[in-house]
Amino acid sequence: LVGEVKYLRANSYFVLVQSFGGVSIVNDYITGPVLSFDRNSAEEVYDVIISDLTDALASVNTTAYNGRVNKRAVQHLLAKVYLTRGYESFGSAADFATAATYAEEAIASQALTIPFATLWTPGNEMNVETIFSVQYSPGSISSDPTKAGNKQANWFSSYLGGPEVAGSAGWRSYTLLPTQFALSLYTEEDQRFKATFMTEVLWRYYGFFDGNNPTGKVRHYYVPQWETPAQTAAYVAAHPGVITHAWGTYGAGVVSTEYQTIPAKKFDDPKAAYVTNGASSSRDIILSRLSETYLIAAEAYLNSNPGLGLQRLNAVRTRAGITTPLASYNIDTVLDERARELFGEYHRWFDLKR
Repeated sequence: LVGEVKYLRANSYFVLVQSFGGVSIVNDYITGPVLSFDRNSAEEVYDVIISDLTDALASVNTTAYNGRVNKRAVQHLLAKVYLTRGYESFGSAADFATAATYAEEAIASQALTIPFATLWTPGNEMNVETIFSVQYSPGSISSDPTKAGNKQANWFSSYLGGPEVAGSAGWRSYTLLPTQFALSLYTEEDQRFKATFMTEVLWRYYGFFDGNNPTGKVRHYYVPQWETPAQTAAYVAAHPGVITHAWGTYGAGVVSTEYQTIPAKKFDDPKAAYVTNGASSSRDIILSRLSETYLIAAEAYLNSNPGLGLQRLNAVRTRAGITTPLASYNIDTVLDERARELFGEYHRWFDLKR
């Protein structure tokens, strides 16, 4: 239990030090108001993070992931912490080597075998590639949907529930939207584009998941960048009444009317109760998963073992359906791959800052 708590504390300090640099290191049990703290250096904060994770690694269970912190979760986080520290002025090349070692230990020779779309099928959050997640109980959500659960589906997608008559298909939150740059990173063969975004919005949005689409119609269609005008015309002819959104018009910044931006469906929860402003989703929030461990290894190997790093990078791309392997890579290649693979998973700002 102490090891699990140290993992959680280390993760919190890791978020803090990446966001703000040096912050206060608090080791005392505080029972009353404290109005000021001394600020420690970023280097000292990293030392505390690594110390906590090293302790955790020696004490948490080795069992398969069941919602509790296990050794694999600690190894994954240690790999990311060392990778990030390696770029700091007080870091060193040894940090990248250590990051690669921990990443390989977390990978544990496990291949990426689950189709990308299956990874994000609602209810499949506890698959064998999940390393650590924030879990939610459907029972607790049903007891109080306005206070329990999470709002992840509301933030990332367009359907917040409500009446579905006379052409209405719910309302959107417009909170977190894909940039045009993010959308442009995908190619036609990359299965992650259609697995990440709702390219076809049915008359009943959640009909995509449960097959219940009363009118049988597609309401909105987002034209991918690789589609020709003739292909789009054929699609429109086959789907009378569909509203098409041309490529280049549905990235972030176009939010004037319903569905002007493409919904991100990775986090949709068709079982969520309709709550206008409260929490309602009981889907787990995935914080660490195996393909990111692969990408951490690829980045850590960049300047020490690019051959092995390329294998890790290409494994992620192969699972996504990309048939042509990369022959070489650099940091921009890694960043673009992380953007495609981990869209919306709360990593991008930290990746760019790193």
